[in-house]
Amino acid sequence: MAGLCGGIGMKALVCLFDRDSFGLSARTDARFARAIWARMGCGELDEKSAQRIGTLVHYAFATATGVGYALTAARLPVIRAGRGTLFGAGLWFLGDECAISASGLEEPGRAGWRSHVSALAAHLIYGVVLHSIASTVAVSPEPTGVDAQESL
Repeated sequence: MAGLCGGIGMKALVCLFDRDSFGLSARTDARFARAIWARMGCGELDEKSAQRIGTLVHYAFATATGVGYALTAARLPVIRAGRGTLFGAGLWFLGDECAISASGLEEPGRAGWRSHVSALAAHLIYGVVLHSIASTVAVSPEPTGVDAQESL
């Protein structure tokens, strides 16, 4: 839930300020959907279907990443640094700057610096929203010692 909300926040920021944000545009989502669709041997996708599937995959990834954050944050507190901004920045760097570039879905040199900065800002928003929601519904590690005996 937290990851999905963070993903919606990211997309809202992108839609309001920079629809061509590096790695977050509908164009990139559609390219990704087409690549997956072709790899599965399903033929061609029209533009509208590619954008819909790409957006769905983007939200699914945001949700899965949010689950990972929630499960990891209780055991690895450093992940919560900056109220989720460190996590968001790391996701931006690894996901957009590295993976999107390496996959050939986008060429980082063709995008202006503002596009990269807006993508970073969107990921920082994702991290903050994710942290805010996940903190209120924190997943605790297994009780140990006295706590474990008391819960029995």
